[in-house]
Amino acid sequence: MATAGLTFTGSAATMAKITQALDTKRRQAAAALYQVGEEMMTESKKRVPVDTGTLKGSGYVTNPSGGGTVGRFTGRDVVVTLGFGGAAESYAIPVHEDLHVHHRTGQALYLWSVLAETQQTLLYRIAERIQL
Repeated sequence: MATAGLTFTGSAATMAKITQALDTKRRQAAAALYQVGEEMMTESKKRVPVDTGTLKGSGYVTNPSGGGTVGRFTGRDVVVTLGFGGAAESYAIPVHEDLHVHHRTGQALYLWSVLAETQQTLLYRIAERIQL
């Protein structure tokens, strides 16, 4: 396996500028990931089976986190979580996973289907928002 390394040398001021630019892009990417997550959740809520509305109302998207404290990332990963639960926690997964139940409105795999459909364009949508 071949490896390559890159070492920056320069003044402390130059290194600080590079670090600041990288940090800015990471925060922009985190914000873009959150925005895309919200769009995905909106689509998922259109697909949720509705009886009382509790399940649909329990959908959430977490704020970006990773590497350090929220909003400041020292590691490489940025994590945004999409899910359903809260008051619907006891049945969110069974409703999502049971392919044999016919729903008057909505469908099974209401979150997974959105994730599957968007996986090919996710990085492009994020890059577009941070002008890469």
